[in-house]
Amino acid sequence: MGFQVLSDIRSHNSTIRGLRKSTPVAVSDITNRDATHRIVNDEESKVAVFYPALEGISGEVVCPSLSSIPRKRLLLIQDECHTFGACGVHGYELPIDVRPDIRILGLSKAYGTVGAAVVGSSEIINAIIAHASPWIFSTPLPPIVWQVNNALWPIVTAMQAERERIQALGDRFRSRFRASEIVVLGERHVSGVRIGKRARPAQFEDLLQRSGIFLRVSSFPTMPLGLDTARVVFNPFHTEDNVDFVADTIISTLHS
Repeated sequence: MGFQVLSDIRSHNSTIRGLRKSTPVAVSDITNRDATHRIVNDEESKVAVFYPALEGISGEVVCPSLSSIPRKRLLLIQDECHTFGACGVHGYELPIDVRPDIRILGLSKAYGTVGAAVVGSSEIINAIIAHASPWIFSTPLPPIVWQVNNALWPIVTAMQAERERIQALGDRFRSRFRASEIVVLGERHVSGVRIGKRARPAQFEDLLQRSGIFLRVSSFPTMPLGLDTARVVFNPFHTEDNVDFVADTIISTLHS
């Protein structure tokens, strides 16, 4: 029985490149059932599927459509770098109704520190320790960092009001674009504004900075050619006026 590795097209480019250094990796839109089925054509092999719970630039929620493959053949690996701490009542709830076998919890985003945690069954964790020990034991974080991480756990998990706040601000931001022709993606706290051919990324960033808005545009190879996208994320201390100002300034800049 073989083993195939499949990565969603929205996975970070560094992850895909890293995987390909050790094994052949197929890249596809795993939310498209037909596209995935065409790639996974071996009816006997197991399939390791790597995907982000939330695309970190566009804000798209990634919900795997893998019903054509028996669950026992799948090893689902979910990257929760952009959702852990930011989504759900306690910050660790699954963002979609799919239970992965391995969860990678990034601590450098909403959690506010550094490092990551890999969560899975004892069998999976023991296998990772056995096969990845050179990386685990040669690049560990100092113990003081994990003391900070442990101390933050009860604080971050109790921040339900802050999570609801950034969700509401994200919804408000996206609603400002409904009357425009500008494409804005996302349905959680991250919004992705498609710049397209309306402006050059550097020029767009400079014009916004002159208005007091710091924003970065992600271009190729981070994003596909022609899909330059600006990631917009608000924190709980931003006001509704701040959100409206950012949205209206982006609209006027791209329409000028």
